[in-house]
Amino acid sequence: MRKCTLFLTLIFLAFAQDLSAEAKYSISSVSAKYSVSAFALKAAWKVPQTEFSETPDFYLPAWAFSVDFSEFYNAERKGLPFSAVFGTVTPSGAVSKLKNPRLSASSANAVENSFSDATMLSVPLPGASNCEKPLGLGTSLKFDSKSFLKKVDVTLYSNEENDFLESVRIQLQSGKKSHFSFSSTSGQFVKSNSTTKWFSATKLFPEREFFATNFQASFINPYFKTKETANLFYNKNILDFPQATFSTENQLKIKNFLLNFAFFCVSDKELFTASSARQKTLCQIKINPTLTVFPFQNKLKTQFGTICILEQKIQSDESVEIEKKLAGQINFYTKRTFAKLNLAAEGIDSAEKISGSFSHYFYNFLMPAETFSFVLTPDNKKLKLKYTQRISHRTKSYSGSISASASSYIVNDEVESFSTEIKMSCQAKTKNLSVSASAGLLFNVF
Repeated sequence: MRKCTLFLTLIFLAFAQDLSAEAKYSISSVSAKYSVSAFALKAAWKVPQTEFSETPDFYLPAWAFSVDFSEFYNAERKGLPFSAVFGTVTPSGAVSKLKNPRLSASSANAVENSFSDATMLSVPLPGASNCEKPLGLGTSLKFDSKSFLKKVDVTLYSNEENDFLESVRIQLQSGKKSHFSFSSTSGQFVKSNSTTKWFSATKLFPEREFFATNFQASFINPYFKTKETANLFYNKNILDFPQATFSTENQLKIKNFLLNFAFFCVSDKELFTASSARQKTLCQIKINPTLTVFPFQNKLKTQFGTICILEQKIQSDESVEIEKKLAGQINFYTKRTFAKLNLAAEGIDSAEKISGSFSHYFYNFLMPAETFSFVLTPDNKKLKLKYTQRISHRTKSYSGSISASASSYIVNDEVESFSTEIKMSCQAKTKNLSVSASAGLLFNVF
């Protein structure tokens, strides 16, 4: 494991020796995790993208310690279903819906097969993104059974900045392949508004404690899946009534045909989420059908998908406009290869932006993969191009990858900029210890 990390560092330094001050480097992640029985300890660190002529900003490392009390008992008693984690940890899961409740507006994947159940709060061990985060404590209590009440999970989180979150989820079995899930996540957040413009209905206000809660309900079976999500935001010092958002996500499967459709709306144009950001998306509608066929005697799997997104959004001048996106995608699968072609357009009426990507990789020893993408803005005659080549190898105890990419920016048929980037990553693990590292090198040619 030490050799693996050292090898990555030596490659990185070899590239750095003969580069000019225009080159930039980054160590996006160095992490180590040690676990034994019920205990686990993890630390992570990073260096942001920095020019070689400058002194980098050194972050304080992220770290955390966790204990799972269920490991202290024998298999017959199944242990105490309680776990705790302490360190520079941050919550994830359902809390993301309190910070950004809208649906994803990305058209990069028009073939969508996955569907998420009702989620709750989770407090995982930290990664490099948790550097310089406040100290926090997360606790979790989980009960499983084979009865109608299949699961009951409870999670609590608090940190030194006085943020507090609690989450509960229950799962009810309704058949061999069907179940209902219900979850509730609530907490107190500190929010402020220091950027309100003179024509906004919401006045400036200093940091205040806001109450926010998230409710989710879902039903899952092989043919139909649905999830409803509601968020409430309230502070009596600013508004006399709570503000709310609502969304519904649904998936219908009929043999080889899959249909995803979703809707999102807000109750107020002046709604601020748990991240202190104003919710500028007022309404969304998404429709995403996918058809799967198996030509050539089932030797080739082909998927055809399209996605249409209508989004009512507040613009920078406070006007409200409807943004439109349309994308189509084809996926090809064989035993040894995978290929994907995606084309998308924003502003369907006027073609404000056209983008596309093609990716292809092989299932073999080095798993070579390549991706080509472009973004075209016809009105401004701007074109962005990017090509990436990647190889990787994975075993039970080791994985590593290296990728090289080149990108250019063209305006009015003239190349404004051209850059190349190299990224390397590796991971080695044993039964109790895992070590990983990743680094990048960016060079602006002109």
